[in-house]
Amino acid sequence: MSLEASQSVADRFESAFSPGGSKDHLGKIFEELNDLRTNSKLMSGFNSTLNDGKNDVAGLEGFELVDKDSEGDLRFARKNGVRREVKPDGTVVEIWGQEGNNREFVINEQDGTATHKIRPGECVWNIAKDIVRERKGDKPTNAEIAEEVERIKKANPQIKDIDLIKAGDPLTIPKESVDSLTKERKLRNVGKVKEEMLKKGGVFDKVDSNQDGAITKDEIKQYKDSNPSMTDDERKALDMVEERFDRIRRRAATERGETIPPKESISKEDIKIWADYRIAKIKGSGDDREEA
Repeated sequence: MSLEASQSVADRFESAFSPGGSKDHLGKIFEELNDLRTNSKLMSGFNSTLNDGKNDVAGLEGFELVDKDSEGDLRFARKNGVRREVKPDGTVVEIWGQEGNNREFVINEQDGTATHKIRPGECVWNIAKDIVRERKGDKPTNAEIAEEVERIKKANPQIKDIDLIKAGDPLTIPKESVDSLTKERKLRNVGKVKEEMLKKGGVFDKVDSNQDGAITKDEIKQYKDSNPSMTDDERKALDMVEERFDRIRRRAATERGETIPPKESISKEDIKIWADYRIAKIKGSGDDREEA
């Protein structure tokens, strides 16, 4: 398969999800994706077309195809760790929970809730536990889990006994839980980037090969290419800064009341200004959209 062909697959994938589009040919597209997912150049071509801002698939904005699992589902991920899958029938699901114990949730765009189909052996307590763990990024307390269970109970009045749910039953996750999970995850991700980039002797200082207090996109790319064994936290921080490089420069200049400097580099102070702005915005509205 050529690079142009991989971009054509992405175009047809997007068309299937567009208003008036047909998902009847998704099976054929899924088969074609088998030919490109082991080739990094073809994957890059597919993902660049998927995220070119034209005819984007709802629910997959900013996501990149990373793999196809044994059940035939396409796995997508964002650099901040959010995972979603596309089923062969076109259903987009978000994946929460620890690796090896993933739970699938269909996000309902209309009302902001999520739906989870109960699997054999599942109970609401463990589902609530996974939701709280995903929200906190840490082990939840029993009190936190119990509070989440109560929220789920109220969102599912059709279930008479929440402790006697059956496999196959749909379970609604309330909007409050979905919103707070998303909000806390955003805050955690930006906070980690800020911590990793600003600490003395951290990844910013390692990338700053000239030791002039500023880094460029080229320096970030060179460091990532020559240091494959860097920690996950370092890589995630550099990925986010590289992806938002121009936005960081613009935000820092705006907050200082300056024009954007001609030199395309950013300092630790620039990153701090951008991160503090993002954290304040997320806390205020939960909105993760940034100016282009």
